[in-house]
Amino acid sequence: MDNALILTLGFDEKFAIRALMRHGRDLRKVLVVMAEPVDERAQRALNAVKDFVERFMTSVQLEAFIVNPSEPYDAMRKLKDVIRRNPALNYVISVSGGMRALIVELLIVASIMKLRGEVEIELENFRGTVSLPATLLYMEPLGSEEHKVLKVLMERGPMTAKDLMDLLKIPRSSLYRRIKELKTRGLVVEVREGKAAVYEVNNLAYVAW
Repeated sequence: MDNALILTLGFDEKFAIRALMRHGRDLRKVLVVMAEPVDERAQRALNAVKDFVERFMTSVQLEAFIVNPSEPYDAMRKLKDVIRRNPALNYVISVSGGMRALIVELLIVASIMKLRGEVEIELENFRGTVSLPATLLYMEPLGSEEHKVLKVLMERGPMTAKDLMDLLKIPRSSLYRRIKELKTRGLVVEVREGKAAVYEVNNLAYVAW
């Protein structure tokens, strides 16, 4: 399984093509999701995307799928089926184009299926792209002990395991279980300083806390 790009496509192909240019070298599969009915403008946009892939991304497989956002439960069922048939290690879910209802339905499906990867959207002023971990869609609340470790690191900055144990008054084994959980969730990173390991939070921690 490789990386896959999921695109929501409406009347304008430029968002989709820019996403392809950003991620093309890491892709093996592109899934284009469109809302029915597909009118002439939407078909032109899809043809432009297909032409771009055929000309510049010959190793990438593109498939287009059409769902009816006005029937949300049926649309989400179909989206789940599409993703199940196209498994990937990581997904880039690009939601810069297409109908708002379709975008919401796709994000709900990504949350239910706990897709790994990222969600991205271009800013309306075309001055950049916002990219966030897909795990934010389904992140579970922290346990009380993990919450305590994270709070200390956020307030006091990077610390060694010994410093954390001394401050929190918890056994070494318990601390390392908490740190492992926080690292697995992507909230804490381990940095080597000589022979010592120092733990610090990243930006995602401020959302989860």
